[in-house]
Amino acid sequence: MSCSVISELPTDVLLNNILTELDALSLTQLSLTSRLFGELCRDELLWKRLVLEDFHIPLDASFRQLGWKNLYGRLNDSRVYTWGENADSRLGHPGTNIGVHRFFNSESVSTPLELTSLRGKHIVDIVAGGWSFHALDKHGRVWMWGTLQREASRSRSLGSRLVREPTLVLFPEGTHITAISAGRAHAVALAQDGSVWHWSNIWHPQRVYLPTTIDSHSVVQVTANWGCSSVLTDHGELVVIPLPKMVPPTEPVVRDLLLDSEQTPMISLDALRQDDELRRGHYQQSSTTESGQLLARPVLEGDTIVQIAGMEHETLALSRFGRVYKVDVNRATPVLASASNVIEYIHFSASPDRQEDNHRSHLQRFISASFHSFAVYTLDGQVRLGKHDDPYDQHPKVLSNQGACKVSFGDYHFGALTNQGDLLTWGAFSAGALGHGEPEDGQDEEDLHRETPQKVATFKDMYVFAIGFGGWHSGVLAIPKKNLA
Repeated sequence: MSCSVISELPTDVLLNNILTELDALSLTQLSLTSRLFGELCRDELLWKRLVLEDFHIPLDASFRQLGWKNLYGRLNDSRVYTWGENADSRLGHPGTNIGVHRFFNSESVSTPLELTSLRGKHIVDIVAGGWSFHALDKHGRVWMWGTLQREASRSRSLGSRLVREPTLVLFPEGTHITAISAGRAHAVALAQDGSVWHWSNIWHPQRVYLPTTIDSHSVVQVTANWGCSSVLTDHGELVVIPLPKMVPPTEPVVRDLLLDSEQTPMISLDALRQDDELRRGHYQQSSTTESGQLLARPVLEGDTIVQIAGMEHETLALSRFGRVYKVDVNRATPVLASASNVIEYIHFSASPDRQEDNHRSHLQRFISASFHSFAVYTLDGQVRLGKHDDPYDQHPKVLSNQGACKVSFGDYHFGALTNQGDLLTWGAFSAGALGHGEPEDGQDEEDLHRETPQKVATFKDMYVFAIGFGGWHSGVLAIPKKNLA
């Protein structure tokens, strides 16, 4: 086939083989040459790729379908906002008396405040721990503030020290972090070179090596639970890694952690399928195997895990074919991937008559989770909400018609980020973590409980693009809307 001009090429060839090779400036210039290229160069997937590559926003940060072109170029002006419980200065704001004293150990900041010390730091993601925040910038650096291990004594752990203002986590020189996740009292990260790191204090992060049986497999995602972390490999293995040890001030030496295959739980859908088939065979031949130990439906051959999200004791797993599983990583053993530790949420999964084809680079379904809550997103804009103790056949609560691309969970308050850049919150007042202000005269905290999502008015002139809720505190990243014009 010969073409006299490039515009005569098929549209799919232009989008998938030519325009994907252009940088932002070239795309912008090409868009001015004709109506055809003006339309093609606005393609959301093109700009999503550029945002992910140039600003290093983690792939699992949100299920955003719109707004990628608007984000590009404006991310250099990202602002960080935090609010909620601040009795222990976890919000990172300088000075004192910025909140309302509620009772002996609680101080609420009930409307979002900008963390001005991070202005100009090019922050692209934010996550919340039990008493802390971590933020990732586009240069691959990680900032932390608050207290990582508030319940540990100062003599036992450097992590018990309060970090009053955003401070860099001290990785070895040349380490470029691409994704972060926070548990209650630790954090875990994935670096550009594929290395995994976790830490209980910001001064001595520890490198984690996978068991030698799978050390040739690349890690594609990390997520923190409360008592461990979960990592996902490009072969679909969910690997459970223990908490980083507490580092006492008197012995600040941390060696690399080499995981042993005989002591490390590893779960794959292939192993799960074999175990479930074995149990089904025993169930049919004997009355000793209870049906409750079987999965709701057999694992499909060839299916594999493509995304994970950590809760307190469990990890949610999304499969290539659109199925949603919950793995009890607290009870998992290195011996075998047991179906008794796994359930499939059948009403959160793709329907039996519609098999999806999810890939890390192109997800048709998406998951997020924290503590006791999780969310499952689909391309039609529907968000299904669930709890960690839901039975396998639980029908989800549906967050519809909001355009949500990410839901984040505190202990009792929740937030949703929309494709349009709005922030919606609902749930308990939680020391102001909803962001709607203090109770008025005659009101108490119960009066401020929100059953339905409500926009946070502080951000009416801002475009919110990242969200990180946890405990009784909230954090977001936003850009002034005037900069999007």
